[in-house]
Amino acid sequence: NYNKMVALLVFLCTLLGLSTAATFRLNGTAGNLCLLLDGNFTAVVNGTSTLLSNTSDASSCNSTARSALLITVLNDGSKISFVFNGSSGTWGLAQITYSTANNVTANANSSSLFNAVNDNESYECDAYQSVSFTPSLGVVLNVSNWRAQAFKFTQDSSFDYAVHCVLDPTPAPTATPSPSPSPSPSPSPSPSTSDGDKVIPIAVGAGLAGLVIIVLIVYLIGRFKSRRETSYQVLP
Repeated sequence: NYNKMVALLVFLCTLLGLSTAATFRLNGTAGNLCLLLDGNFTAVVNGTSTLLSNTSDASSCNSTARSALLITVLNDGSKISFVFNGSSGTWGLAQITYSTANNVTANANSSSLFNAVNDNESYECDAYQSVSFTPSLGVVLNVSNWRAQAFKFTQDSSFDYAVHCVLDPTPAPTATPSPSPSPSPSPSPSPSTSDGDKVIPIAVGAGLAGLVIIVLIVYLIGRFKSRRETSYQVLP
């Protein structure tokens, strides 16, 4: 059936690295960008899956009030609407509404899908999320890999710096290489204890040797004088 075909299409595109993302754009005055929405949006209504791709002409943007209404139309005539509002330098997703072909409506908890960001920022969420409605009406909106940019009001259609949802993994901080420590000068080798132990006996030995030499010189001088006096004695 159709539901299985959609599921198979999504699976094959994921397997082949292809994208099933849809891009929605609303312009403000003079063709300036009011809302840019891109991502994988799949509505499951009573077990039937539909990729959001078609928009209604009733979609609108109020540049003065900073309000954007994006209405997507499903195959059975039902609609899923996204309301974005901006105020005091921030903007965010205010409401998601599902309407049946008979105009029976249900609202989703949009705060679980989107947090407000600054005007110069876009919003991005790669994680898979399933949004339910109250009352249920048998509808679920599955969202993944989506980005939003609202109230830019320029001709630039690119997304600004993206604030990621809390479900996305936090990027690891870039490590700043620390400077290599300069090699410290090697300390001058101090005399070891064994060297000090050798100096003392050498000094003592040298002193004793000098003393022996002095005593020997004095003895020889005295001996020489004694022999000289003896040679000059007169015989009787």
